Amino acid sequence: AIEFYSAWTDFSLPNAKFDLAAIPGRGGAMENWGLLLFDEDRFLFDGESEGFYGVLESMNVICHELAHQWFGNLVTAIAWPEAAFNEGFASFFEYKCIESLGQDSATLFQTNVVPESKEVRVHFPGARQHALEFDATSAVTHPLIIERGGFDAIAYSKGAALLAMFEESLGVDRFQKGVRECLAENAYGSVSFFAFVGCVADAADGSDPTWMAPFVYQSDFPLLDVEASPTGGDESVRVKALNYSDVAQPWPSKVPVAYRRTDGEVASAWITGEAELEALGSVLNWKARGYYRVRYSPELLKRVLGEPGAELGRLSALADAVALHKDGLFWDRAAIVDGMDQVASGMGATVGNLSHDNESQWFRQQMLSMLKEQV
Repeated sequence: AIEFYSAWTDFSLPNAKFDLAAIPGRGGAMENWGLLLFDEDRFLFDGESEGFYGVLESMNVICHELAHQWFGNLVTAIAWPEAAFNEGFASFFEYKCIESLGQDSATLFQTNVVPESKEVRVHFPGARQHALEFDATSAVTHPLIIERGGFDAIAYSKGAALLAMFEESLGVDRFQKGVRECLAENAYGSVSFFAFVGCVADAADGSDPTWMAPFVYQSDFPLLDVEASPTGGDESVRVKALNYSDVAQPWPSKVPVAYRRTDGEVASAWITGEAELEALGSVLNWKARGYYRVRYSPELLKRVLGEPGAELGRLSALADAVALHKDGLFWDRAAIVDGMDQVASGMGATVGNLSHDNESQWFRQQMLSMLKEQV
């Protein structure tokens, strides 16, 4: 993991060594500079008794705390209200680290793996779905930056999910270029979350990151409302960007969308208020990296969930439909149940038959199982 972070950031830390200590009964973990402390129960694992899940759990917490050596220690949040800089960046990068160790981070980013015991103990469940569920709960949600400083699902999971969307909007290589330059520029100093995002955008391609401001400085997130276009022809959809918590209001900034056009090419677009896309039947969050939910009409949902070659995007669309139904924003339960059968087709991996070839399928099967329990 240290080799991964040193290479990815192009910044080798000056520490002569890193000590990682497992402490019985400690609870949690702490990223002290060069001396990382872990709960023994999560840091250590027995491959024979805990198997694959124990390995994954250990990877997760180690990757997170080591990410803090760069994001939190080398460069740290400028003040307590900016805790999301430390925790959001570390939570985002832990998935890249897990990917470098041979695991399917794209699916893990959506939802947590559930072992046979149903006991969930990975650092945080999949960042994106975890954040969206928390952010839609008015009693607990809040902006990413808050006066009292937050160490909850918003700081960790929403911070990570926003960075995933930001990376997707810039492109992976440009994002890495920007992060490298901004880490070096701010080394041994402090910075705010949005200032670092602005630095990355400027260093990456000179783009304007102000579209991210509502995501950072207010609670809530967009709802993309999708229906067949009444005017744009047989292959088009009309997309409206609304406030999830108040669908009568438009989302106040543009929203990045990745989708597959009707000619089969993957395309990207920015939705500001309302737009028409040549995307009838396509998943509008193709890589499931956008921090928003998508509401399709029941007819379009059926087409979307049957779209080939977009398994993760289809799972995301299904998760959106389940959440929308729970929140009273989508009423056709039958369409969701039918969609589950469509998505389940071809998911043949089982926990008793895991290998590096089918772990991804098993992860996604677990996500589908959890969604079924909610409907």
